[in-house]
Amino acid sequence: MKTTHTYRIGLALLILGLFWVARGTQSADQNQKQQALKLEIPGSQTVTPQGISVRISEYELPLKDSICLIASGTYGTTVLKPELTNDVPVFQIPPELTKHAGVISWQLQEGSRTIQQGRFDLQADTTQLGELENYLGPRSIVASERDYTMLVSLPTDYLDNLLPNGTPLFIKHQFRDAITTTPATIDKGFAWKNISAPLQTGRITTASVLGNSASRELVADVYPDLAENFNLSIDHLHPYADGNALLTFKTDQIRDGHGNVITDGTLVYFYMKDDRGYRWKTAAPSLNGFAFAPVLHPEFPTTWTVEAVVKGIARSGSAQVSFKPATNELPFSLKDRSIQVGPITSYLGQLIPDGVRVEIQIGNTTQILKTKDGRASFDLNPEKFAAGEYRVIVKALGLTTQKTIVLQ
Repeated sequence: MKTTHTYRIGLALLILGLFWVARGTQSADQNQKQQALKLEIPGSQTVTPQGISVRISEYELPLKDSICLIASGTYGTTVLKPELTNDVPVFQIPPELTKHAGVISWQLQEGSRTIQQGRFDLQADTTQLGELENYLGPRSIVASERDYTMLVSLPTDYLDNLLPNGTPLFIKHQFRDAITTTPATIDKGFAWKNISAPLQTGRITTASVLGNSASRELVADVYPDLAENFNLSIDHLHPYADGNALLTFKTDQIRDGHGNVITDGTLVYFYMKDDRGYRWKTAAPSLNGFAFAPVLHPEFPTTWTVEAVVKGIARSGSAQVSFKPATNELPFSLKDRSIQVGPITSYLGQLIPDGVRVEIQIGNTTQILKTKDGRASFDLNPEKFAAGEYRVIVKALGLTTQKTIVLQ
């Protein structure tokens, strides 16, 4: 009995040993098969619109259906199945991933198990350049040491990928007779340069060049800086207050601190004050730096004080102009219940211009008239002005005449 029991224990140990040997052999075979499936690792390369083929360098046919390649790029992720090309299994990474610069990450999978993984770079193709885009702003600057415009250049390859850091290019700008070329390098996809404003007005033309590729030109206009104080003069044909002639307020040529003529259309305001304290203004746009404002003579003797202002920026000194009486007498008479004013003659003995204001006061009534051919008249209605004695006051051209009349 003891011998039989010992025999059974030995047999059981032998069977168990054979089982583990068989299982170890099977595992070794599986590992060998797993190691036999291997990709040719793709290296860094330039972008392409044709897609990229990744060969399986070690394999056993037929391949299992669970084998796939997961590829992830800048614009998404895709799962690829192997294809046979000349009896060699390959994975074809599609153009949707290979046209865009960046990093392609890949994993060779058998079911849920990762057999092999890696990544490679796709770089922009610097041998085939696309459009060289430039941006410039602001497009309007002033001629001063404190202002500038900025040119930003974004070169791309033919697939619209930004070029790598360190790619050299030239930024150029021209003003008048001077052309300036500045070497620059691309950093994070673009290169840029601040272009200082010149101290003269004009136009800056800009461009950038990379190899045989050139951008379109962009321009920035240089306008005058803030105006400096200026002088004011007054031109008139005669000094008489006839309410008809024109005098002209005239600035000298207004410039900025660098001698540039101010921009056409700059509004210049002319502020006037007479010797009675009344104030008013007029305005005129500049042309070639000059501003001219025509103003009618007053209808009464006075003195004006005038100042010109570019609001908030510059001003002139004050200038004065005095006006003499246009006439020395203001005749009027009563004829058939009509007050006849005139003829009123001016400084040369000529009739005063039409439209001169005449004020007639009679009793509690004030009537405003305008002259025509040097005269004005006011009919006294019997229903309003009964027979009797009235005091009449006539005012025109700064003169006042009064007398008593008797109405029948």
